[in-house]
Amino acid sequence: MSNERVTIQTGSGFEFKYEKELSYLQNYQKWRVLNQQERSAYNETHLSAEEAEQSFSQQYGNFK
Repeated sequence: MSNERVTIQTGSGFEFKYEKELSYLQNYQKWRVLNQQERSAYNETHLSAEEAEQSFSQQYGNFK
């Protein structure tokens, strides 16, 4: 992809933008915080560290 950002919109008001100028780890950390905030807002169980890493990798692993 040639864009500097990749956006995933969930329609829930929580939006994560993968920023190519940041490292994969920095993007993961931003995504992780947002994911936890979204899950808290909807009273959902938080992902374990392993589940979160797997989910992020499935969505953005091509940026490693």
